[in-house]
Amino acid sequence: MHQAMHQPWERLHKTPRLRLEVAGHYAAPIGKHFPLHRDRTWEVIYYRTGAIDSVVGGEVHQGLPGVVLTIPPGLAHAERATTAYSNYFIQVEAPAEQAWPRLCYDDEHASIGNVCGALVREWPVGAADRCQMIALLVDQLDILLRRALEQTHLASGERLVLEAERLIHERFRGRLTIAEVASEIGISPSFLRTLFVRHRGQTPMASLQAMRVQHALGIIRNSNVSLETVADACGYDSASHLSRHVKRVTGQSPGALRISRP
Repeated sequence: MHQAMHQPWERLHKTPRLRLEVAGHYAAPIGKHFPLHRDRTWEVIYYRTGAIDSVVGGEVHQGLPGVVLTIPPGLAHAERATTAYSNYFIQVEAPAEQAWPRLCYDDEHASIGNVCGALVREWPVGAADRCQMIALLVDQLDILLRRALEQTHLASGERLVLEAERLIHERFRGRLTIAEVASEIGISPSFLRTLFVRHRGQTPMASLQAMRVQHALGIIRNSNVSLETVADACGYDSASHLSRHVKRVTGQSPGALRISRP
């Protein structure tokens, strides 16, 4: 029994340690393309802003915020800047057969993006225990990417819901409609509604409104900006539209919430 309890840790210590080669961030204006090149290590690219065409081998992927590309050693890749854009790039010494997805989407918590950002911040500084921190972050990145690979084996309906949730998370501050979300992922609004009810127990509109009102409540409770400004920042048509949704969720008006805050 005692020996069995230690076996997982022994296997963990036998796993080859991945090594960070470099971590950085890159930004370019529209039209400033990144030329075709090859790296001797794996490169993980996390797109932060903009929309670009990423050419990897013989494939072209659209680099949007939250999209993650993993490029194995020696594979030619380039970027065509159709808009201004920015990304994180993480180069890691890892086995050529590393089980990472070629393309995946970050989750609603920006888990992969947060780890990439932390690696970029740690890389150039000489803080205490820097090497240990980098090693832990690289291990975390590896775990998140392997989990993302598992997501590719989900049922097609679940994958479509995840993609719709990513779009909602990215664009809820604008005048986003569910019809636009459905169109972008290539299905009808009615089918998207069916998938959301089946996999999430609520409609996609309910998910969109929940995200908007949660964001609005955070602003209302922590600032004194006008309700018109809050409404505009959260995708509502007007302050009265915002107020109706806030009252429906909390039972109080936005003004009452501000009066009652500590």
